[in-house]
Amino acid sequence: MKKFVKNVASNLGGCLLRKGKQIVRSSRALVTVVMALVAGTVFAQSGDVSAGASALQGVTSDIAAYLPYVQALIYIIAAVLTAPNAIGVFHEWQNGDQEAKKHTIALVGGAIFLVVAVQSLPLFFGAGD
Repeated sequence: MKKFVKNVASNLGGCLLRKGKQIVRSSRALVTVVMALVAGTVFAQSGDVSAGASALQGVTSDIAAYLPYVQALIYIIAAVLTAPNAIGVFHEWQNGDQEAKKHTIALVGGAIFLVVAVQSLPLFFGAGD
């Protein structure tokens, strides 16, 4: 990070000269000046925020509308992935493979994770069922 800041400072250093005197003496001060200019520009553009608030409200309602479909899709993906792997684990177990226990634990852990993730998805996005 320090190398990046020094490169930026050296590249912009020539632009920040006033009658032979350097305005900014260190890279840390240069970063502070640039951040202050960016923040000032953002605050200068703030005005009526009702358009942004209504856009965020619209996105929130769209996400809430899509959640049941996303949950069903994740359940389908979980079923498609779990069924063949469960059959594979069953064959490993029947053949006496030593890795069957590890594969069983991984399969059950993955299934539990997917179910918990799907159930907590509405809570993550702040939408109720």
